[in-house]
Amino acid sequence: MKHFSFKMYIIVAAVLLVGAAGAAWIFLQKPVISDIRVGKVESSADMEAGKEIKTYPGKYLTFSYSGIYTEKSHETPDGGPVKESILLSATGLEGQKIAIVVEKRDTLDFQESPAYQMRLNKSNEYARETVTLGDWSGELFKKDVQVFERTLFLKHKNFIVSLSATSPFNADNLDNELSSIVGSLRFRE
Repeated sequence: MKHFSFKMYIIVAAVLLVGAAGAAWIFLQKPVISDIRVGKVESSADMEAGKEIKTYPGKYLTFSYSGIYTEKSHETPDGGPVKESILLSATGLEGQKIAIVVEKRDTLDFQESPAYQMRLNKSNEYARETVTLGDWSGELFKKDVQVFERTLFLKHKNFIVSLSATSPFNADNLDNELSSIVGSLRFRE
């Protein structure tokens, strides 16, 4: 009888162990229900830098821009039609960039600008529209495939200005960035 009860304990323990393993397996097969949030958490220093407004005091023009951008390049060539070029790059992982080029032309025909001609010739990639932003009116080219782009061409006296905002991931903020810069854009006389 003593031998029989020891076998009984082993069988009961084995049944309980298999039952617990089965219950755990069934529980783990259920779908996970939760919130998934994608994005990056910015440090407080990054958030403060994004709120900062910087001013670009160029040779031909001045404008204000968001503190998330740093000046990567600034050139004022001596010869040729390009008189000033500026490249701003976002400090985060988004990869947004803003390029501004000032060209001196004999006429105020956008067709004189190679950048304008290139976008005009690629009508399958760029949508073109006439826009007015504050005191400025010009032509806006939109590209809504990677790399996303918004390029605005403006005229002032005998200068053609191109402002281009690009992003490798989406076009969500590009129109706002251009509007913000154009709103503060001033030519030095």
